[in-house]
Amino acid sequence: MSSTFQIQGIPNGDAGALYRIVRHKLGLNQTQMSALCGLNRTNYLRREYQKRVYTLRELVGLQRVSDLTWLEMGQLIESIVEGK
Repeated sequence: MSSTFQIQGIPNGDAGALYRIVRHKLGLNQTQMSALCGLNRTNYLRREYQKRVYTLRELVGLQRVSDLTWLEMGQLIESIVEGK
């Protein structure tokens, strides 16, 4: 069983949107969010601008730091895919 997930249907310009949306929801800058995620700023920026495949660990981590329910997280992902 694979623990990586590609969110199908995300336009190229929206790669990393999940990281950006969660960061904005929390009202954090990129440095603060990278620290919260346990990443150095360079690795965080790469995820925020290029990420299209997410590991289960990343999705769980983003869900935890965002304080979204799993239903809300699913709706957020769906809205990104649908371009809302």
